[in-house]
Amino acid sequence: MKKVTIVVLLTLVISTVICFGYTVYASDNPKFTKHFNQSLFNITDKGLFSVEILLDDMEYPKLGKDVIGIVIHDQHDKDVEGAAIKITAMPEGQAGAPAPVIKDRGDGLYTVSNINLKKSGKWELTIDVRKAEFEDRASFRFPDVLNTSLHKGQYSAD
Repeated sequence: MKKVTIVVLLTLVISTVICFGYTVYASDNPKFTKHFNQSLFNITDKGLFSVEILLDDMEYPKLGKDVIGIVIHDQHDKDVEGAAIKITAMPEGQAGAPAPVIKDRGDGLYTVSNINLKKSGKWELTIDVRKAEFEDRASFRFPDVLNTSLHKGQYSAD
């Protein structure tokens, strides 16, 4: 009788832990904030980061002429500083252009020069973000992304 009681209790405990773990994981739906109206916004493939592209200095005067800004936030909607950022701008069927120059400006803002977002035709801008052991990627397909603007506000990875 003792063995049966112990087995039943263990089964209940294990079932509770599994169900609780699943519930916590399933309800873990991070929210990311888009801060600017005239920007491009995407959540990375794995939902680890959000990437917001500031296209000119109208929204954020610190950028300067012919420079874009990229704002990176983590799953807790906190600024990501000191990340390794790699940007690839690849027109469909063509070889890549010279590498963009990326500078960390603090507070999750990175400025990017030596990049042309006004290319004609269809092409893709890919932004790889690596911070500590976390790595993820966001992609923006041009010119489609210019026609699907999102308002400022919060968005989930779903």
